[in-house]
Amino acid sequence: MILTQLEKFRQAVYDCLGKAKDAVFELMDAVLTSPSIPSFVSLSQSPVFRRQWSSIYAALHDTGLWTKRLEKSSQQ
Repeated sequence: MILTQLEKFRQAVYDCLGKAKDAVFELMDAVLTSPSIPSFVSLSQSPVFRRQWSSIYAALHDTGLWTKRLEKSSQQ
């Protein structure tokens, strides 16, 4: 049951992201699983971030995170 709720939550977050949702989602996983984050480059070295380090900047620039939609999804 908890795993199902987590999967639904992750899907709702993913659905709220804009054009670069795959890269941003991997970036969020890298942030959540990294013991320390001294730079964006270090995040790009995380095993869960499978893109080039420069794509971090592009993803953050291109995505649109709609906070109201995200808040609504997290309350379900």
